[in-house]
Amino acid sequence: MKLKKKTITRAEALIFIAQSSVYGNLGLFVGAGFSMALMNDEDNPPVALNWLQLINKVAKKYEFTVKDKLEKGSSLPEVVSRIILEVSNKDNRDYDEVSLEFKQHVADLTAYYPDDDIRETFSRYLLKIDPSWIITTNYDMVLECLLPGKSLTLTPSEQLMSPKGIIPIYHLHGTKKVPKSIVISQEDYTTLFRPNEYRHTKLPLTIKESTTLVIGYALNDINVLTAVDWSKNVFKSTTISYPHEIFQVHYAGKGYNDQPYRNKDGIVVVEVPSLEEFFDELLKYIEIEVRSAEKLKKDLEEVGELILNPSPKHIEDFIGDEDFRKDIIDLLVKHEYYLISGFISIFEKSLKTCWERSVKNKAFYAYELILKILLDIILNIPLELMPPILVKMIVKELNRVCGYIGDRYGESWDAFDMWIDAKKEFPLDMLKELYHVAKNQKSHSLVAFLINHFPDELVPKKTK
Repeated sequence: MKLKKKTITRAEALIFIAQSSVYGNLGLFVGAGFSMALMNDEDNPPVALNWLQLINKVAKKYEFTVKDKLEKGSSLPEVVSRIILEVSNKDNRDYDEVSLEFKQHVADLTAYYPDDDIRETFSRYLLKIDPSWIITTNYDMVLECLLPGKSLTLTPSEQLMSPKGIIPIYHLHGTKKVPKSIVISQEDYTTLFRPNEYRHTKLPLTIKESTTLVIGYALNDINVLTAVDWSKNVFKSTTISYPHEIFQVHYAGKGYNDQPYRNKDGIVVVEVPSLEEFFDELLKYIEIEVRSAEKLKKDLEEVGELILNPSPKHIEDFIGDEDFRKDIIDLLVKHEYYLISGFISIFEKSLKTCWERSVKNKAFYAYELILKILLDIILNIPLELMPPILVKMIVKELNRVCGYIGDRYGESWDAFDMWIDAKKEFPLDMLKELYHVAKNQKSHSLVAFLINHFPDELVPKKTK
């Protein structure tokens, strides 16, 4: 389920994010810009630094600058490796020792936490959004500070999972809490991208199975593009029946574009004047969706209770009122988890009532009622959405009633006419499923009945 329209309104984007939060598969992909927004202000030197600033500040401790070591075509991790190697050679120290020292400096420079008022504000935002996971390339522990008792810190070597009710925060590039886990040099990245069955399967699947809200990255950031690639190129043929989209929150100041747009990489970009204003706006939609979901749940539970313990009137409605019965079937298709127990109950009790009526002399109409109920289920619930218990029950009841369906004396002619009409609409996959289940359950009457009416579909043709 994606936003298929080319033109997306701001409300549509925020509603989609809110619905994903309520659905339970909204994840956050968080970069340095998030910490910078919480920690820095215009009146003071920056506390939280971007990646280049951070590496440059550590490099100066060794009397280097990134500019000194940045050769044409080289990357920042390569610069870090050159600095570590030169310090190692100059001081006659072990390379790994200098590397760990470099990482400790990084950890020291990311040892910051937001002021209480900011912490309380953003803690409220995250708790309301209730992400199912957070992946971050930040080394700092700002996110954990916002979610005390509600989050679990994970390093690149750990599994992306957590106890129920706890949000896993996966530090993709390591964390200051464990300095040796920090990924910053060329060697660190080489190790990070070694074939690893867990990481190279779990992370792409996590993003594939979620709506991802990207916060704190520049447009076209390599980390964001990697996430997009993961989302697009893992199990491409998979049918997606859940909310799935990638949104990027892009800080654009007061002159922000109110209209979201999809960039060339397929990301839906939502420009914002500030993170606080964005979260305040999003929370209004989340609150609406939460209330809507709670009302739906309450309504479905009431319907579920009604059909779980149906009154005689509701049993009669299920038997004789086609609209009532189809409304219940439609609800079952959309909300099986809430209604399957109740549906089984009213289904069994309604058929029991019909069978009791059939014992009366010439009560052929009862067989017609039974068949009508069964056909309404068969023709209105696709096989892929049919609860397995219903397939079993339908086979059992069809096996019992099929002996009374026909155009001979002692059989129900009206039921036979109904069956002949229904044959034209009978889904082939459902037909074959009922046939094979009947064979395996030794429902011999139904097997013979189906072969008699669908010989071309069920009887293999003999080859010459």
